[in-house]
Amino acid sequence: MSQRFDGRSGKKPQAEARRHVYRSLVCLIDDYGGAIVGDIDDPFDRRRLDKAIAAVRKELQKKADY
Repeated sequence: MSQRFDGRSGKKPQAEARRHVYRSLVCLIDDYGGAIVGDIDDPFDRRRLDKAIAAVRKELQKKADY
């Protein structure tokens, strides 16, 4: 059994694990982003949520080192 987060990439194992979590969260946002919006029907609130989701996704991608 080999470790997945072993520091071979030059980053600390904890940083590798954290980046893995960020990548997983980006995938969840891609798959279930609409569920985050839920039952918000107001177009202005919906637009704000869509922009917030996009901003969070972008930040997670940056942290994931995509």
